[in-house]
Amino acid sequence: MDEDGSASASKPKKKRGRPAMDKNPPNPPKLVAKMRRLMEEIENYETPEDGRLLAEAFFELPSRKELPDYYEVIRRPVDIKKIKARITASKYRSMDDLTEDFMHMCENAQTYNVEGSQIFLDSQLLMTIFKDLKEKIEKEEAEKAAARAAARAAAAAAAAAAAAANAGADGGDAVASAGPSGSGALDDDDNEGVSAFYLL
Repeated sequence: MDEDGSASASKPKKKRGRPAMDKNPPNPPKLVAKMRRLMEEIENYETPEDGRLLAEAFFELPSRKELPDYYEVIRRPVDIKKIKARITASKYRSMDDLTEDFMHMCENAQTYNVEGSQIFLDSQLLMTIFKDLKEKIEKEEAEKAAARAAARAAAAAAAAAAAAANAGADGGDAVASAGPSGSGALDDDDNEGVSAFYLL
């Protein structure tokens, strides 16, 4: 207690350093594979005219030391290297999240560079290519899923038909084996009784 009789409040000690960042739970493997496939196709896309890698200038941004004014103009820099790292870290929870970041990267290029310059035009074309590739991949995935569902349904129907056929065969065998005793035929003891009756 203090001299005036009041209880002194103990203050918790502050921990030094940055607070621990919560890791995102891993994305489903199929989603990760789809994102990586899309980015791989973007990286490997070559222009039909001259075979140039369209996204080459977007692989990795220059450093702040190399291009300081870029970081003054662009408040949220993004490049393909960072996008791929975010895929690995499960920062994107959907294809739409990935699309938003990629489009932002292209918009950054259009904000910083002169309209009509090569990189400006490349960024516009990249936006179109990205959308087309994304649509193609999602369509292929949907077709594969539908084919798998159809195969499972066909297998289930075949199994049900086989089970029904086996059940029918077992029922037929039971009826056939029960036929003689259920038809009113007399056994030997009954025949002897009948003969004795007529002899009396």
